[in-house]
Amino acid sequence: MKFLKIAFCAMVVLLLSQSQVSANTGLPMLFIFAPGAALLLVPVIFIETCVMCKMLKKINRLTVLKTATVSNVISTLIGVPLAWHIMLAVQLSLSSSSFLENWAHRIPDLLIMFVNSAWIGEKDSWAFALLSLQIPFCIISYWIEAGVSLRYLRKCDIPPKRIKLAVRNANIASYLFFAIVIVIVRLAHYVA
Repeated sequence: MKFLKIAFCAMVVLLLSQSQVSANTGLPMLFIFAPGAALLLVPVIFIETCVMCKMLKKINRLTVLKTATVSNVISTLIGVPLAWHIMLAVQLSLSSSSFLENWAHRIPDLLIMFVNSAWIGEKDSWAFALLSLQIPFCIISYWIEAGVSLRYLRKCDIPPKRIKLAVRNANIASYLFFAIVIVIVRLAHYVA
């Protein structure tokens, strides 16, 4: 609870410290990604279960399925918003400082777009923002899912390092799946 209070206060300070206000509102990418993540939760669990079963052959498939289900639900409900808030805090702190004004001409546009991926403006690409957010989402999801998996599989005779490796590979596979879906949806919009 103390962490939530500190996080809330930090967000308020960041939001109030903005020197410019614009009538053009941006789009919080959390509201774009979260419904898609919820819709794709079942295929993600299937993908991660397959990868983990292949790597953790000694463990019963049903146990791996339960572990993948619980860890993915937790990482979707907690990890994705947490990663988005971290990216938003980075974006707000850099945009509210003179950092971007002084260094923007030296930083490649793709890096600036990556930093700004949590909340995009009207001219920014939602597809690039979603692809950019896959990196922090994957890292936080791995961190959460590894913790859950270690707890669920602690009675199995498998080294924790092996479980973490399986979770890492499963997350990479599932986020590659997300990236493919984003590219397909973007191409479908481009063609239409």
